[in-house]
Amino acid sequence: MEKVSDMYSAGSPPSSGGTNSHVDTDGERNLLLQALRIAHRQFQIAINVIDAIGVALKGRLIDSDTALAWLHDEALIDFIELEPPAPEQKSEAA
Repeated sequence: MEKVSDMYSAGSPPSSGGTNSHVDTDGERNLLLQALRIAHRQFQIAINVIDAIGVALKGRLIDSDTALAWLHDEALIDFIELEPPAPEQKSEAA
């Protein structure tokens, strides 16, 4: 399937304020809308998988290593930040 960015000669969609020599056809618009719906459903599935992993981990049905392996198997590991958050810096009152 052709990437949307490949449909435009500049490599990115034109801005709405600039001149646009490309006129959308109904087919292109429908194809993009269909692709957006599919992407939306894929993200919903990913959220459901992350929720399931969290429930299983919280309920002690799986351990941390199994949860990480599951995230890796589902290609969701990159969405998880495993580093602790940076400590907040307190500002001194003047």
